Amino acid sequence: MAESRKILLILILIVGATAFGIINKDGEAEKIAKACRELENRENCYAKAFENLTKVNDWSYSFAVLRELQAIDPEARGCHFISHSISYAETRKDPSRWREIMNAAPQDCSYGASHGALEVYASTFPDGKLPKSEIPSLCNNPDTNNCTHILGHLLLVMNENDIDESLRDCERIPHNTLGKFECLTGVFMERITALNLETHGLATKEALNWPARVPELEQLCRVQAGVNSVACWKEIVHAALAKFKNNSQQIVDFCETSPGEEEARECIDHALGVMAGGYNFELENMIPICEARAGAPDFKNRCYSHLVAATLSTVPQEIESARKFCGNVESDYQESCFDMINIYDKK
Repeated sequence: MAESRKILLILILIVGATAFGIINKDGEAEKIAKACRELENRENCYAKAFENLTKVNDWSYSFAVLRELQAIDPEARGCHFISHSISYAETRKDPSRWREIMNAAPQDCSYGASHGALEVYASTFPDGKLPKSEIPSLCNNPDTNNCTHILGHLLLVMNENDIDESLRDCERIPHNTLGKFECLTGVFMERITALNLETHGLATKEALNWPARVPELEQLCRVQAGVNSVACWKEIVHAALAKFKNNSQQIVDFCETSPGEEEARECIDHALGVMAGGYNFELENMIPICEARAGAPDFKNRCYSHLVAATLSTVPQEIESARKFCGNVESDYQESCFDMINIYDKK
């Protein structure tokens, strides 16, 4: 509670200063960084600050300030919730623009900005829940797979935490196999992280204690079959990594207890992306992650490439750091590492 009151006081000061022109454009990032520096949950403080900043400014201005903040504080590189707050505030100004904003949103920060726009649209319906008649046309946008992942999150809320019904709804959407799979991952991620479930009163605060829930969530994954099993094992890493404190050997060992090769691969590969965030996407510190012992012979090759992909999809300006990283890994793994850089360098 003390931390929440402290965040509220800081945000009142930030918003008040912005509204009255006290904060100048060039120094805004520094002031936000200073205001949130001493807090334990810094990203939450940043997210609230940028939501309020966007209420009184255009969202392009907020993203420009975010880029400055990322140069000041590496923790702001993991910016999913920050960008979510920016687009949420922008869309709230005119919810009819939700699709336009979702399609125009920057794709870094793990697509957080797209999430915010779609969430506002869902909130315009009674009880903040999308009617099922909206589902087929919802993800008619260029970034279909990311959209269907967000849809999976919303479906579990809309279906009042009924996971079986939500998984069936994913199968009914008019998208390709990958689009349907991403919807499944959204459903499982929401059940595992429970962030929106807790906000809507469909889960208690105890559900946010991810380490304690790992046995329950592992059982959830083990009763799934086929593609549902793969999707569940991919998303369980959010809780497992919290339990293992981002220890790469422990997460590899955990993932390799999954029932199949595909489950283990998705579990490990997704964990690598999440761990990159735990390192603030500073690639020079990540090489030890790939020293974990794994049953799959191509683990190291995948490991280096996935760390680069996670970094460049979130902080695209880190191209030169990625090149240096790939140049420092063992020669056997450099080709695939540089190939991943080339993919993002062309975007």
